[in-house]
Amino acid sequence: MVIAETPKQQDYRPEPPGPQPGHSRRTVTLAGPAQIEEAIADLGVEEVRAPELARTLLAYIGQSPGELRLTADVARSAEGQLALSWLELNRMDGAGVRLVAKGDGFEPQKLAAKLTTKIIAVRGEMGTTFYNSAVEAGVDDSLISDFAGAFNYDVDFQFELHPGDIFEGAFEQDYNPWSEPVGLPRLLFASLRLQNKSLRFYRFKAGGQYGWFDFSGRSNRRSFMRTPVDGARISSGFGMRFHPIRHYTRLHGGTDFAAPDGTPVYASAAGKIIVAGCCHGDAGTMIAIQHDNGWVTHYFHLSRIVPGITPGVRVSQGERIGDVGHTGGATGPHLHYEVVIKGVKVDPMTIPTGQGVTLAGADMAAFRRERDRIDTARASREF
Repeated sequence: MVIAETPKQQDYRPEPPGPQPGHSRRTVTLAGPAQIEEAIADLGVEEVRAPELARTLLAYIGQSPGELRLTADVARSAEGQLALSWLELNRMDGAGVRLVAKGDGFEPQKLAAKLTTKIIAVRGEMGTTFYNSAVEAGVDDSLISDFAGAFNYDVDFQFELHPGDIFEGAFEQDYNPWSEPVGLPRLLFASLRLQNKSLRFYRFKAGGQYGWFDFSGRSNRRSFMRTPVDGARISSGFGMRFHPIRHYTRLHGGTDFAAPDGTPVYASAAGKIIVAGCCHGDAGTMIAIQHDNGWVTHYFHLSRIVPGITPGVRVSQGERIGDVGHTGGATGPHLHYEVVIKGVKVDPMTIPTGQGVTLAGADMAAFRRERDRIDTARASREF
């Protein structure tokens, strides 16, 4: 069989031939390149050509793993014979190749990726849990952590959210030529209207790093994070309490965040690791960080310390340092988090967290353009 060769050219997306009498069209989704030859053979047309057609398609599509979309147009003659009119193989972003019957062979047409991006706005009302309420409103579950993260300096999701509070999100999603979503959605905007305050933040890249900024361009980032673990609930606060193991009352010098084993734990602020290891009595596997302002934070009962987190290493705010566990004197999986100022343990929920910086100059101008783009898309959505 001859495969017609064409000069190298820019990618393009010619429309496939339209439906013709006596032709039938079939589309199948393949798990990966290894299934191409079998799928062609299953069409029932000149089975001997399947290996060569598969090799030609692979020359364009490559061997990278991932789902593929195979579309074939088959003609049936008056005698009942089947002949392949054209065959198209695409990656999920639309990139691929179409082989069109021409003479005794096929002419390849390289197809460019073709993605369209849509901004989708959703709004919902708080019910029993934020997670369930957000998913029910149309927020992809992969975005829940990002949404909560936009407010981790300003909102305690356990105590400040109540039924009836309003949340809104806007995210962008890529779609292929068949209107199927490709890749994960990207959260652009998050807002909360609570009983005592309203907050809204826009995602924007400044200084080479994405962050969250309010309408005026001020960052939500503060010098300290009060909650160094996502999706956790406070199981025990700071103050005097009856110790569940030792059976006497003493100061509980931190905040306990209940979360499943393996939940990521983050550095609440930039600083230097001064302790990282196991077997610290009741604290179990723990980390201590000396911060630039002299404060020290402790992270107890960890199940794991991230490789590379050792004494002397500097970490950034929000960097993953370990995972929740129940080592040491813990009665269940949780993070015990302490803040020590001048040698005295203080309530992590009441420490001053500082103010975020405000964008300026070219960054502010670019932020306003992005903010207005998002708001225009949100305004076009009728809730």
